[in-house]
Amino acid sequence: MLCAPIRWPRSTRLACVLASLLAAGCAPTAGAPPGDPPPGALAGQAECVGDPDQPPPSCDVWTCANVPDALRPKVRCDRPLPPPGLPPGSGYECAAGQAGCPAPDAGGAGAWRCEVGELGVSCERPEGGGTDGAQTGSADGPCVPAGALAGALGVALGFNVFVLGELDQHGTDTEGRVAAGGDATLASYGVGMRLSDSAGARDDLVVGGTLRFQDGAVPHGNAVYGALGVLSAVSFGTSGHHVGRPLDFAAAARELDAHSAALARLAITGRVTTTAGGTVTFRGDRPDLEVFELASADLAGATSLAIEVRAGATALVNVRGRDAAVRSLGFSLRGAARERVILHFPDATTLAIGGVGVQATVLAPRAAVRFEGASIDGTLVAGTLRGTGESHDHPFTGCLPALTPIARTR
Repeated sequence: MLCAPIRWPRSTRLACVLASLLAAGCAPTAGAPPGDPPPGALAGQAECVGDPDQPPPSCDVWTCANVPDALRPKVRCDRPLPPPGLPPGSGYECAAGQAGCPAPDAGGAGAWRCEVGELGVSCERPEGGGTDGAQTGSADGPCVPAGALAGALGVALGFNVFVLGELDQHGTDTEGRVAAGGDATLASYGVGMRLSDSAGARDDLVVGGTLRFQDGAVPHGNAVYGALGVLSAVSFGTSGHHVGRPLDFAAAARELDAHSAALARLAITGRVTTTAGGTVTFRGDRPDLEVFELASADLAGATSLAIEVRAGATALVNVRGRDAAVRSLGFSLRGAARERVILHFPDATTLAIGGVGVQATVLAPRAAVRFEGASIDGTLVAGTLRGTGESHDHPFTGCLPALTPIARTR
């Protein structure tokens, strides 16, 4: 090993941040790693200290995470600068610990295969886990298909709208199932309008608190609530309504919050560009999972969003910031399917959605969501929800890493 890794304390499982200096005099020799670093190259490693999520520019760091490859895990490590002498599009193989390669304890097994891009270098090898897995966790193990109800959305995946607190909607409908952990106030509202009839075997409206419902329909399933306030002019088809608590919303809140924290720490893999006209484009060419990151201020100033990934890939967009808005913009997909896109707001305490047709699942478990004059084609997960927005039942079917939850305080 040419230079010892420098470590920050590891308090989470997802990111394994290792420090190593760029090697000089690299040659793109087939099957060979870049050359040894010159004398004195290790000078400056002392600057690699502080927050691993925001390393100083002078510090060349590897950021590693286990990601899915179809149904088989692999380890991917990225760093922001390519080895000198290797042009974008070139590649090489190397052994762990060699110059231009991640350190031995980055996880996985076998040789690293590295590709040089315009934004840096990415190295991968199969069978994620390694010694890193015992200490650092957030996303490891095989890809979990959404239908297993074991991924990032947990029990919320079975619903079109899943609200951890209070729900207040009127003058609209939801094609799929609806759940609210707090009180629900509904008027001129339809639930499960595109579902098949369950003859009372399925709970389509689940309310943990008090239900107040005037003028509406739950035509294909039951309504279950903690208490009944008002129920007037609501039809139920072949099903009915009753008191009950089929969901543990407190447990769901803990799970969603922890999984949200884990997703927020996934290594960024894709590229984000913004034009002068306000079009924000997310691009990536990975076959499995693309992870993007965008500041909420940049999203608020956008006029349109375009997500361009390989067909079949899952796109996760982490939007960072406490106050977020998705308003008055176009939404286009190329290669991506709306059932495989997540707009994730891990930090948001407020989220406004208006004047837009969102072609994605929205995950905002901490946010008070205002949903007006808009629609969503996916699952909407919110802390609280108010407004007239319409939800179309296009469940998430993407594939995310199996998540070891990260606990965080509110």
